[in-house]
Amino acid sequence: GFSTSVELTIRVTDVNDNAPKFELPDYQAHNVDEDIPLGTSILKVKATDSDSGSNAEIEYMVSDDHFSVDSSGIITNNKQLDADNNNAYYEFSVTAKDKGEPSKTGTATVRIYTKNKNDEEPKFSQQVYTPNVDENAGPNTLVTTVVASDKDGDNVRFGFVGGGTSSGQFVIEEITGVIRLHGKTISLDRDKYELNVTAMDDGACCVNGDAKIHTSTAVVVVFITDVNDNKPVFKDCGTYYPKVEEGAQNGSPVIKVN
Repeated sequence: GFSTSVELTIRVTDVNDNAPKFELPDYQAHNVDEDIPLGTSILKVKATDSDSGSNAEIEYMVSDDHFSVDSSGIITNNKQLDADNNNAYYEFSVTAKDKGEPSKTGTATVRIYTKNKNDEEPKFSQQVYTPNVDENAGPNTLVTTVVASDKDGDNVRFGFVGGGTSSGQFVIEEITGVIRLHGKTISLDRDKYELNVTAMDDGACCVNGDAKIHTSTAVVVVFITDVNDNKPVFKDCGTYYPKVEEGAQNGSPVIKVN
């Protein structure tokens, strides 16, 4: 018989049947300072696609708008990080999407652990305290308690601005913020006393040696309440000897006392 042959070129068209796959199911970055500049590179993710051509071309996306990811998989911060409000870490997903029709995606988890900086000052529960104290209150009488907290988790110590008060009538407990009258005989001879109180953190949040200390102030205005503890006293004398003419009409003035 007879036969013949011909050369055929078969072009195989890739079908987008493979989704991008990350090298790791989750990525972590540790000890990232919360005060790093915007746009700092934090970590790099990588995904591959077993398809070819545009079906293998990958773009990345992240689910948290604090961060961005570029075409090479490098993740940077868009916003200032805050270790105080996020349980010290950020967790979000990163998606790899190919350019096939229809496209396929793969995902991984990213967790970024932030390192706290002592960047928060203590905050008083209120800026002005207005307690009232009786004028005859004795030594050690409780006046008020000032309260302050620090978002960094630092310990807070209290004191009077300058280390004391101008009158010396009041004392403050460093740890509790309790303000009392002095523990000795005192005299409250004003209508009010104005005390300037300070709260200072100790930097305990940052074990790696961020020694910056922060303070804040509040005002305590102590109003002295008058106590009715004095009886009336005649100004001129204790005994008066008025004289009245025998013909004086009813209602006529006799004497004026004060």
